Amino acid sequence: PLFRITIPSKTQASMAAAKPLLMAVAGDAAELVRRSGAGLTAQPDNAPEIARAIMEMARLSPERLREMGSRGRSFYLQEMSMEVGIGRYEQLFQSVIAVAKRSGEAVSNGPGLVP
Repeated sequence: PLFRITIPSKTQASMAAAKPLLMAVAGDAAELVRRSGAGLTAQPDNAPEIARAIMEMARLSPERLREMGSRGRSFYLQEMSMEVGIGRYEQLFQSVIAVAKRSGEAVSNGPGLVP
């Protein structure tokens, strides 16, 4: 059940390394693979479905596998990289500071915070 709402860290590492993915997962991780075009998914705990996905991936051309890997890397760089994550947190913190200032709450300009 936990993997329905989380993404295994090796997924991100494989995407960053431009490796095509074959994952037997549901939920957020499966959606990530589908959205990115980085590979194939199968239903977890379903041996025939996993076998089908393995056979499908085995039949793909080297060019198609490289394309999946490239799509995964591009998606990782645009959506999941450390730089992107830091930028999103910074935007979140800045919006919280702006709301606090508008409401008249005291705001500390601690290290790294822009007034």
